[in-house]
Amino acid sequence: MIGLVAQAGAAGDIAVTETLIVGLMLVSALVAIAVSRLRLPYTVALVLVGLALSLVGAFAEIDLTSDLILLVFLPPLLFDAAINLDLDQLVLRRWQVGALAIVGTVISAAAMAAALFAVPGLGWKASLVLASILAATDPASVLAIFKEHGVGTGLRTLMEGESLFNDALAIVLFLITAEWAFGATPVTFTDAATELATEVFVGVATGALLGLVAHRLMTTLDNFLVEINLSLVTAYGAYLVADRLEGSGVIAVVSAGILIGNYGTRRAMSAASQVSLIEFWEVLAFLANSALFLVLGLDFDLRDLRGRTLAVTVVAIAGMLAGRAVISFVLLPLLGRSRSAPIPRPWWIAVFWGGLRGSIPIALVLGLDQRRFGGVDAVAVVFGVVLFSLIVQGLSYRALLDRLGLTARPHDVERYETVLGEALSLRAARRELDAMRSTGDIVVTLFEQLRHGVEAQLEEAEHELAALTSDGGSVRERQVNVVARRLAASRKRALADASRAGRISDEVARRLSRQADMGLVEQGLAAVPEPDGYRAGGGDPGGDGGGDGDGGGDDAVGGQARGHG
Repeated sequence: MIGLVAQAGAAGDIAVTETLIVGLMLVSALVAIAVSRLRLPYTVALVLVGLALSLVGAFAEIDLTSDLILLVFLPPLLFDAAINLDLDQLVLRRWQVGALAIVGTVISAAAMAAALFAVPGLGWKASLVLASILAATDPASVLAIFKEHGVGTGLRTLMEGESLFNDALAIVLFLITAEWAFGATPVTFTDAATELATEVFVGVATGALLGLVAHRLMTTLDNFLVEINLSLVTAYGAYLVADRLEGSGVIAVVSAGILIGNYGTRRAMSAASQVSLIEFWEVLAFLANSALFLVLGLDFDLRDLRGRTLAVTVVAIAGMLAGRAVISFVLLPLLGRSRSAPIPRPWWIAVFWGGLRGSIPIALVLGLDQRRFGGVDAVAVVFGVVLFSLIVQGLSYRALLDRLGLTARPHDVERYETVLGEALSLRAARRELDAMRSTGDIVVTLFEQLRHGVEAQLEEAEHELAALTSDGGSVRERQVNVVARRLAASRKRALADASRAGRISDEVARRLSRQADMGLVEQGLAAVPEPDGYRAGGGDPGGDGGGDGDGGGDDAVGGQARGHG
């Protein structure tokens, strides 16, 4: 919204600017109300409404630019996703996410470049520039569907991690190919590798440093207004500082967000401040998402998609889907051989059809000085691919998840997650009451009354949890799997600490660590007595949906439910 103020405010008419912003917010609110009844993805509905409004000339004063997307809309979207990213899952699947973000981006760009080069007269330079622009994924509407239906954290982490980390690589690929295609100085492989390493290193260092500084400042106070202000400064500041230092602003924001979301909030904030910060960023991301996707629709004229431009757009879409197929059906099966972090078959299809394109490609193509090359309008081609991705893939994705069984969960699992959520919230309330009592913020009589009520509800929830887990079936199997995996992780951490301290050799630590990964799940299943008449099935050790494609999710059954999403 700030960027829209700057855009419209240049004319000096504050009233027009205010009217424009209020109008956009009103349209966004009406669309949100409508999609709750129509069960459409919110971002897709915004784009469709924007396209419809553009046909009648509404909001013609808005001029979408690369800086508006990258400097105003992108930081809150990245930061909100990063602070809610499950760090445990990210660490568990770090190699898979890294391979998707790096190898997957290269595969995607190569497939699209090869397809586009087949178009007569387009040439390698135009093909590579367009392919690098379209390489980054942005599955905002897909992840919204995941959250709505409680799809497992493993699949969410894969796709969200890929999207967060491949943006930087795609931007660097774009800068290199654009410089090679339009620049006066030839670009060598060494130049490209150096630029990529610099972008990543500066981005990670800047984000980690600013996130750590913000965390240290948060530990000195207990004022959620100031803490939210610090997080806001961190998100936008990380992008600006990294960009000025010729690093990746995207990686800087993500690094800072992960540090604050998984470390700062737990160590530096009270429970009330944590909730306030999460809710603030959820609102800010909602506003940024609403404005961005609505303006995307408003800023594009469908009549630009015709003739040769339409043909190139269709070829680019085919290349995008072909590259995604290689990633999903060749790369993912290779990455999913890990026993501690498997990738079930239904995930392959979910990842294939969920590789949507969004704001990053639009920002990159709008940043080009030369927007027409190879006889086509590059802006129209990129907008066309993004529209196909958002509308065709976005509208059909919910039905695909249903067919794959990733949104359906057994009744006992649903009930277990509900009761577990109640127990987790009651434990948090008990801890907060104890903290308030220790600081004198609550009188003894009120403390005793409230704590007695919380204890009674918690005891009832614990009793029902015990009954659910003692009856066998999928609840017990999932819980044992997740506990076994967490025990394996704790063993590996202990081995790593002993190795660093010189108490055991690195070779022994590696061997025992591999054994912990391979054997503890089976040991855990065998060690826990089963109820009479029940024999545990060979479930998925990762607990992220199992081999049958069920997406129940670790966060619900593993005792690590987050306060958001």
